[in-house]
Amino acid sequence: MSSTVIRDPNDADQFSLDRLRSCLLQAGFSGAGNLESYDVEQMDATNASMYKIRLRPDAPDVRLPRSLILKVCRSQEFGPSEVYYYGRDYRDADDIPLLACYDAAFEDHAYHLLLEDVSDSHRNSWELSPDSEYAAQVAAAVAKLHSCRWGPDRIKEAGYPEMDTSQLDRYLAHVERGCAPLLEELMQEGRHDLAAVARLVFDKLPAVLRRRIRQFPSLCTLVHGDINPGNILVPKSGSGGSVFLIDRQPFDWSLLSWFGPADLAYLTVLFWEPENRRKLERDLLKAYHQVLSGRCAADYRWEQLWIDYKLSAMQCFYVAASWCIDPAERTEMRWLWRRELERAVLAFQDLQGGELLNAAE
Repeated sequence: MSSTVIRDPNDADQFSLDRLRSCLLQAGFSGAGNLESYDVEQMDATNASMYKIRLRPDAPDVRLPRSLILKVCRSQEFGPSEVYYYGRDYRDADDIPLLACYDAAFEDHAYHLLLEDVSDSHRNSWELSPDSEYAAQVAAAVAKLHSCRWGPDRIKEAGYPEMDTSQLDRYLAHVERGCAPLLEELMQEGRHDLAAVARLVFDKLPAVLRRRIRQFPSLCTLVHGDINPGNILVPKSGSGGSVFLIDRQPFDWSLLSWFGPADLAYLTVLFWEPENRRKLERDLLKAYHQVLSGRCAADYRWEQLWIDYKLSAMQCFYVAASWCIDPAERTEMRWLWRRELERAVLAFQDLQGGELLNAAE
């Protein structure tokens, strides 16, 4: 991997034919020396600058990709996590749902990634209505990712702290700043029913999570943290083929070493329609458990995984609360956090969250 961040691919001092050839050669493309030229095409993107790099070899039969994707991110919010995601954390793993990365660097709150381009064969899953095949694909992809860093030892090998209550405390110190404003908004709306459920979760869930950490400290993994339909690339053909999980960009307060089912609950509770979640969540988790158990986690009982999923579903209340910390964001993103809250309440009711919280007392 490189030590110099590419901020502008049109600047020859930052990005050049020689640099591109070197990256491809290190990646095992013997035809890198036959790369004659390349074109840079800026793409539409929201949170980063994205470029398609079209490769022009000197002959049609040269073994090179047709194109690559260059992602350039400049943000005070994100550290080097995505560089580590592609270049370090899973470097020696086989059969994982990551795009190939040919170059990456981070410095001064900026980074770049030179990635495999699968846009001809894959798309994100925003427009897909989840079905059993899609659920099985996602479950397998997430399980493969989690299996590589399952348990405290494998997490620490990658340079991350093991799951403990201090990490949870840091997370709660941030998200709980939005709890009171969220409850106040609901009371002003007259939605006392929603406020009562949210208040119950905010009052009781932290102690239950701490107890779970102490009881089963080894049942954890390095989570992605943002498994949403935009970060799941699926084959355009609709069946078969690889699924890719992209864009791991945690905040400095995010949970990193955590319950594996949290990545799935984040997707099913907040992004799937409730009827799809109800229909598919158990099969999704069964498929996840089967793949995970076959690769690493034979001691992770289904009963505990199901409990972890329920706890993770309740964590989705904090996702809604996090939008309510800043007054301007609370107003601007009201359309989003209200939907997230309502879906979290439905999941709480469907999964009998109150019984779980009360039983833990």
